[in-house]
Amino acid sequence: MVCKNSSETIKDSLDSFFRQNLPDKELIIVDGGSTDKTIDIINNYKNKNFIFETIKHLGLYESINYGIKKSTGGIIGLLHSDDVYYDNNVLNRVYENFLLDKLDAVYTDIVFINKSKKIIRKWINTEVDSIVASNGFLPPHTGLFVKKSVFDIIGYYNVNYAISSDIEFMYKLFLNKDLKKKYLNFFSARMLIGGLSTKSPISIFKSNFEVYKILKSLKVKHPIILILKKILTKIKQY
Repeated sequence: MVCKNSSETIKDSLDSFFRQNLPDKELIIVDGGSTDKTIDIINNYKNKNFIFETIKHLGLYESINYGIKKSTGGIIGLLHSDDVYYDNNVLNRVYENFLLDKLDAVYTDIVFINKSKKIIRKWINTEVDSIVASNGFLPPHTGLFVKKSVFDIIGYYNVNYAISSDIEFMYKLFLNKDLKKKYLNFFSARMLIGGLSTKSPISIFKSNFEVYKILKSLKVKHPIILILKKILTKIKQY
């Protein structure tokens, strides 16, 4: 969990993690130098088992990479400080699937909520293989869980992208035919609408421009058409 000035939302995120039924879980929190009450809220959980560090000079994806490297578990998931798990059994269901099928990654459905916690959009997936990914369709990053060993194979998050490094990581994952992925048909997260890539028209433009550069670098065909397809798909989810 990476956070900065998240005092309005982080308590719900922390509670949703600690309510998970899976006993063998680990939380790494990397704070980017909060000046509000975020750190005070985190310190209220001193009786819980987690690792917390404040590192002011790291950017978003540098902080995520740092947290992944700091972790000791074999399966990695990202929980943003303004998102919550859909129910208390998410991590347990994810772990059981990894255990049974010897997977490299699983991906799930998510819902988007507004500040009143009302569901305003549902992102429901289909099976995604390398062909589907090459046509521009990826599952939501928030609903992704991967083996830690995957980062040694395809690399960590590219810090050269300020907004869409998660998109590049997803493409590298799903275009890799040697990694075993599985779609889990359930909701894993309630994601607050208005994240980094969608908080303003400028952010939307910057995000899609980064995606264009990512698709070009990965030599995916027809990048502009794929971006338009992605936008249309999101509209249909409302």
